[in-house]
Amino acid sequence: MKLKLVVLLLVGLFLLPKHGYGAVAKELRFSSQALAEPYVFSVLLPNDYDGARKTPYPLLVTTAGDSRIAVLEAQIDWLSHVSFGPMPQVVILRLPQFVKANSSVMQTGLTVQLFHQQLLPFLQGALNLAPFTLIEGFSTQGNLALELFSQYPTHYQAAVISSPALELQSAKWHQQLNQQLQAHLAQRSLFLSLGTFTGNRPYFASLQVSLSEYKTAIFNDLSGENYISNPVIHFEQAVKQLFSAIHITNFQPFAQQGVAAVLAYQQSLKRQYGFEWPPFENLEGLANYYFDHQQPKEGVAVFDYLVTQYPEKLLYLIRYAQALVKLGDISKAKIKLEQVIALAKQQHDDEALQYSQNLLMELNQSN
Repeated sequence: MKLKLVVLLLVGLFLLPKHGYGAVAKELRFSSQALAEPYVFSVLLPNDYDGARKTPYPLLVTTAGDSRIAVLEAQIDWLSHVSFGPMPQVVILRLPQFVKANSSVMQTGLTVQLFHQQLLPFLQGALNLAPFTLIEGFSTQGNLALELFSQYPTHYQAAVISSPALELQSAKWHQQLNQQLQAHLAQRSLFLSLGTFTGNRPYFASLQVSLSEYKTAIFNDLSGENYISNPVIHFEQAVKQLFSAIHITNFQPFAQQGVAAVLAYQQSLKRQYGFEWPPFENLEGLANYYFDHQQPKEGVAVFDYLVTQYPEKLLYLIRYAQALVKLGDISKAKIKLEQVIALAKQQHDDEALQYSQNLLMELNQSN
C-alpha cells in the first residue's frame, strides 16, 4: 500500500463523531395558577440541540452560581463534545432561588413544591428531555442539592454532590437525610465527595456507613485536593462512572452472537437509564474487533448492517470504506466512497467530502 494512501487512512481516523461546541441559552415562560405572573427562566442547550432527535437529552439541574456556572458549562462542553466522551450532551437548568409557600397570596416566585410538581414536568413537555435528571451541587449549595435528591426520589435519578458543608446542618436534618436516602436510593446513583474542611468528615463517614449496602452510593475522599478544585475533579470522576456503561470496552463476550448481542445490550441500557441510547459506536467497535481478530467477513457484515439501518450516518459509511481499503476490496471501497461523496454534498459536510474525494482519487491512481 502506497505511503500516501496509508497517510490518508490515518488522517481518516481523526474524522470523529463530534457535536457542536458551546451551550446556547433558551428562554422559557412558565405559567401556573399558583403564580401571580409567568415565571421567565433560561436553560442551556447543547450547541446542536435537536428537538426531534431520537435520543433525548438528560437534564442536569445545578446549584452553580454566576461564578461557577461558566466553569461547569465549559467542563460539560468538553466532556460531551464527542460522542465517545465520558458523558452525553445534557440540557442545563440552574436551580432557582426558592420562595416560601404562602397559601393566602399568589406566589411571585417558585416554591420547592411548584418547581418539582409543575415546572419540571413543564420542561419535559417543552424540550426533548430524557426521563433522567441529574442534580449537582457544591459546598453549602451542595447541602440543598443533597436534600432535594433525598426528598424527591422520582424526580432525580442521580446526584453529584461535591464537598457539601454537612457540619452546618442540624442533627434532625442528618437523621431525615439518612432515612430518606436509605428508603429511596435503590435504582439511583449518589456521588458524594469530601472536601478540605475537617468538620465535615464525621458526617461524611456516617453517611458512608449508613449507605454501605448500596453499590450506587459512591463516596470520594478529596480532602487532599484544593477546595476550589474539588467540584471540577469530582464532577468528571462521577459522570465518567455514572455513564460508563454506555460504551462497550470489551467486545469478546459479544463476538459469538455479533450484532444481536450488541442490540440486546443496548436494550439493557434502556432499562438502566430509562431511555434508548444510539448503538452506532458500539456496533463500530464490534466491527473493529472482528477486523482486529482476523474475522473480516463478520466485520464487513456489521458495517453492512450499520450503513443499511442508519444510511444518514456519514461517518460510519466512511469507516466502512476505510475498512474495505485495508482488506484490499478496492472496487467495493470505491462504491462506498462514491456514496459518501453524494451524501456529504447533501449534508454540506465539507470535511468528509474533501477527505473522501482525496481517498477516492488516490485509489484510482493506485490501480
